[in-house]
Amino acid sequence: MLKQVLEYELKLHQVQKQLEKLKGWREILFTLALAERSYPNYVLFCELAEVENTKAYRALLDTLWRALEEKTSSSVINALLLKLERLVPDAEAYDMYGVKPALDSCALVESVMFGWLNPENRRALEASQSSLATVTDFIEYAEGEGLDEDELVELFDAHPFVVQESEFQSQCFRLIKPERYPTRELLQKVKRIAANEGVSNIGIALD
Repeated sequence: MLKQVLEYELKLHQVQKQLEKLKGWREILFTLALAERSYPNYVLFCELAEVENTKAYRALLDTLWRALEEKTSSSVINALLLKLERLVPDAEAYDMYGVKPALDSCALVESVMFGWLNPENRRALEASQSSLATVTDFIEYAEGEGLDEDELVELFDAHPFVVQESEFQSQCFRLIKPERYPTRELLQKVKRIAANEGVSNIGIALD
């Protein structure tokens, strides 16, 4: 298991070194894949908080996936940003851990749209680190009580959620980087991998 963890960490480190080179549709697609993987985290928050935003959030994500196949104007993306603002939970209004991964998910979706509006600013690396931070924050919350800093690092390094996140990001990068265009086949494949049969990066399942 340790050898597998080290291999995945090395892959992710190598990927993160190259993420700043991603631009245009590749950067948007990579970040959208991370947002898609986080979708169940938002759904669970809505269920626990009894907020009926799930359908609107799902529709927003689906619109972004379709937008990569089409020539989407900045006015459309600006309109989607306004929709997202209405779906972002108020962290201070909810006394539950679930609001944090939901906010992390919203931040990834926002980053996708900023990638369209401000393509000069590289965001793929920040999105990668943010998605991994969601995982490690959850592990610390769920399993890290009473552990010191060194013990937490040890816990993260060997945790299956970290291994899965590392492999997922590496796989997305390998699929996206060599392609010349965001073909429908590529988008469907990346979306299917990102959806992960309805299981999020912290193990939240839609069913």
